[in-house]
Amino acid sequence: MVQDASSAHLLPSPFDPYIIDALRFVERQGDIPIAELAARCAAEFQWLPGFADVVVAFLRTNRLITLDPWEPGSLQVAPRGQRWLAEVAADPAFTE
Repeated sequence: MVQDASSAHLLPSPFDPYIIDALRFVERQGDIPIAELAARCAAEFQWLPGFADVVVAFLRTNRLITLDPWEPGSLQVAPRGQRWLAEVAADPAFTE
């Protein structure tokens, strides 16, 4: 049986720190339009625009972010993203 990737976060990825930053950024801002997320992440974290696009694509593809049902076009961290953040935050390799 295939497990949900968010519940089987066994091996850290080199992208995990960037995914964590982007998810926490979405949590803090709360009202970021999907079309602006990559540009805002690039500005906030001083990432190259292409790299920010890759991180945002990862968030969308893995359903870690979702559109806010009450504000069309705005994002929120999906329940799957919240679980993933909680699991990664418990990992000593990613404690701040």
